[in-house]
Amino acid sequence: MTTTETKIREAYKTIAPRQEWIGIAEIRQALPQIDRNEMNTALKALAIARTAHIIPVANLKALTQADQDAALWMGGEWNHAIQIHG
Repeated sequence: MTTTETKIREAYKTIAPRQEWIGIAEIRQALPQIDRNEMNTALKALAIARTAHIIPVANLKALTQADQDAALWMGGEWNHAIQIHG
């Protein structure tokens, strides 16, 4: 696990102590010092390792501009929400 992955997990635990779904935007806002490409790589690694579930939000009208801007392109679609286990 990379340092960036660890920082993402730590930020997630602070934001979502009960491991609920949160917006990827919340993770990005909590870690502004991490470059977007570096964070994207780490988020994808967490998903591939099955440590995190990353999904699109079906109701695009419910997304804020910040949610849309923070979305992660993965699996041929924009993903907006994350849940990390453990």
